[in-house]
Amino acid sequence: MNESMTQRPVLNTRITLLDFKDFYWTKLELINFCRENNLSSQGGKLELAGRIEQFLVSGNSENFEKILAPNKTGKLSKIRDSELGPLTKTTPVILYKSDVLTREFFQKEIGPHFKFNADVLVWIKNKISAQECLTYGDIIDEWLKQDRLKKDPSYTRPIPEQFQFNQFMSDWKKAGAGKGEKEAWNWLRDQPGEPTYGRYLELMKGLKARELKQ
Repeated sequence: MNESMTQRPVLNTRITLLDFKDFYWTKLELINFCRENNLSSQGGKLELAGRIEQFLVSGNSENFEKILAPNKTGKLSKIRDSELGPLTKTTPVILYKSDVLTREFFQKEIGPHFKFNADVLVWIKNKISAQECLTYGDIIDEWLKQDRLKKDPSYTRPIPEQFQFNQFMSDWKKAGAGKGEKEAWNWLRDQPGEPTYGRYLELMKGLKARELKQ
């Protein structure tokens, strides 16, 4: 598995947004990039990746402050959407926070059975990272959509990006592929595309086909 199908790009300020989104990056790589470019290195992989994507688009770490206002000490601090006034379905999502006021809004619009949903939070972060216009009405629609899907017996929950390594290892074991899973993973993560076991099989099939033609 020494042969690579493509050259993995270096994660630095010269990387294109397309290449960044097309390859798998470890959390440590994302953290190091953020630290080297004066970005916050706090949060999970999705937050770090979203921060880097915005940086690659804007080229300026100063563009990440959403809404700022002086606090009691005179320093600038972020103001949450829920603190700017009563939330409505048309309120734009600028600085989302799963706080008490936000929960009360969703319970009023959806019902007392509302609970913060990890999948919906990932969806929100992805939308913000992609710099898409988003309202709290859109969040309600997505929550209701996912709630319906989870009641469908045929529904398969998508794998969060931060668990792709564990999922690959699980699928490898289920397939009875034997030893070499770590080597396979290290090779796969250097290839463009989703680092899944299915993707690995496709790439290996392509490599074998090329070898037969030679």
